[in-house]
Amino acid sequence: MLFKEKYLAAGAFIISFDLECRGAQYGRLDLTMSERYKDFLEYMLSVAKRWSWSTKKELSKVKVDYSIQRGINANPQYCFRIKTSKLKEIYDLAGPLLDKHKDKCIKFHIKRSTNYVNFGGSKIGTMKNKLYILVKKLGPIKSTELQFYVNIGVDVILVHLNNLHKEELINKERKGKGYMWSIKNAS
Repeated sequence: MLFKEKYLAAGAFIISFDLECRGAQYGRLDLTMSERYKDFLEYMLSVAKRWSWSTKKELSKVKVDYSIQRGINANPQYCFRIKTSKLKEIYDLAGPLLDKHKDKCIKFHIKRSTNYVNFGGSKIGTMKNKLYILVKKLGPIKSTELQFYVNIGVDVILVHLNNLHKEELINKERKGKGYMWSIKNAS
């Protein structure tokens, strides 16, 4: 009976991930909902706490000031983060996400979190150079896609890409919520 309960809970999480999940590309998943659905989110948090899937015991308020400043009609929102170490357990119980890109990202972060080895960094400029070569080879590409080629987090990738952009070696073009990167003056 306990396994069935856990299986159903994981299924509810996967459905919620498809609809309300943020951070799949970065490997820091959180379940986020507007204040209107706060009661459901509290229920999901209670399920997460039951199986030790959440990082905190209560909901966090999401800052929406930036969205409001940009003219977006943003309602108050709440969230809680899922432990990266528990993604595999949830995924194994519930199966794939409908959103293929989110599913690919989740699988990538599950693999990274279970096989992570810190080699203590690399020589200065090595990763930046590797990213430059990849952007040149693959053409316009999103930051989140580059992580699949270099096996490092998007936050680290963005530091290197922004440095390449400051050095005027690559272009940075806003595409939806993220950026597309391409070689400067590529013909």
